[in-house]
Amino acid sequence: MPTDIRALLEPVSVAVVGASADPRKIGGRPIDYMRRLGFPGRIIGVNPARREVQGVACVPDIAEAGAIDLAILATPLDGAEAAVLACLKAGVRGLVLFTAGYAEVGAEGRLAQQRLADAARDAGAALLGPNCLGALNVPARLPATFATTLEVLDPKPGWFSYVGQSGALGAYWLEMADAAGLGIAKWITTGNEAQVTGADAIAYLAADAHTRIIGTYIEDIKAPEAFAAAALAARQAGKTIIAIKAGRSAAGARAAATHTASQAGDAAWYAKFLDDCGIIPVASLTEMIDAARLAGARVEGIAPAPYHAARIGMVTVSGGAGVLVCDAAADHGLAMAELSPDECAALRDFLPFYAPATNPIDVTGAVVSDRSLLPRAVEILGRASTCDVLLLFYGGMASIADDLVAAVRGATAYGKPVVVIWMAGPAAAVAAITAFGVPVFTDIPPAIAAIARLRTAGEFSETMI
Repeated sequence: MPTDIRALLEPVSVAVVGASADPRKIGGRPIDYMRRLGFPGRIIGVNPARREVQGVACVPDIAEAGAIDLAILATPLDGAEAAVLACLKAGVRGLVLFTAGYAEVGAEGRLAQQRLADAARDAGAALLGPNCLGALNVPARLPATFATTLEVLDPKPGWFSYVGQSGALGAYWLEMADAAGLGIAKWITTGNEAQVTGADAIAYLAADAHTRIIGTYIEDIKAPEAFAAAALAARQAGKTIIAIKAGRSAAGARAAATHTASQAGDAAWYAKFLDDCGIIPVASLTEMIDAARLAGARVEGIAPAPYHAARIGMVTVSGGAGVLVCDAAADHGLAMAELSPDECAALRDFLPFYAPATNPIDVTGAVVSDRSLLPRAVEILGRASTCDVLLLFYGGMASIADDLVAAVRGATAYGKPVVVIWMAGPAAAVAAITAFGVPVFTDIPPAIAAIARLRTAGEFSETMI
């Protein structure tokens, strides 16, 4: 059974152990963030030297804090174990331990970390960390973290969640997801995974009503069977997992060991394991964000059909862009949709005489004067049985931006995934397309790579568990 981590993400009362009056310090940031983001629950500090910090009451010991669901521990290494034990004795069921210096530094640290894990497990509590950046529940306005990105970022609620052993990369993910217009549900950094693992976090997110896409950064998987079961639960709930597997090289594996005491393992085994789990592999946060934009696309709350073979049907205002898309598709093992003789004849009826009646469909610069070209071309591809994905390429054309946006909305009527590449697109028009659920890219390579990632995701093998 996965560890129950609800106390980590859904607390009614939170204590900050090592609370600081300075909002710039590690023990001060969670209090500052909770107050600024509007956490509605009870907050109390634990600091024997103060009665109040940042407008929040303090007690000298966790035993005097009353009923506490979540304790955030910002304590130095020499006092961390005693602080954890005190919280468990007080009945706290969720603990976030920021402190580093455990298994990642050697044998003594591994023993100390194991003691913490055993104590939490025996008490029926959930311990996140050590050596982690904490967690964030955006809909609940709970920032149980000292991530510096929250100094300026107020993430908007949404459907994208993160699980990762790296807190710093997780912080970059927060900024990148927000910049891409992707709302965030949950954010969980697991650090050394003394007790709560990535599998536990994914199991929680599989049942989370807010989460639709899970992005995860993996250095190692400590319990493959539990991870496979969590991935299956996510798939059965209609959720997509996109993963970066770090430590694939010898040097990367050594770095993982000193980062979070992870055993990165055999790269080929991990690649097959993740594929068997139906997880989309990516090599970077940028690829993860791009894949999430496609996997999470919704048009007014209606999900498009899956990508399947991902035969691309393209309408473009640039013949050169059509050539580049064909090349990029071939590089990724994707096909351009083959149109029937009747469909080609229908194109010939309305395209300019100098435009080839084939896919990619180049409506040329004539689209500026003949606004019917674009929707008619989209209709041909939308109805074509050989077309799995509709790709619209624009460049500039601010004077007809409203018509271009309308063509995208029209493309969504055919129940196929729609992707837009708009180079130098007007910001308002791009925002309008994004608002009704269609991802917009600014260049060809990332768009085609994202389509390929979703097309190649393997089916989950239930024999894994």
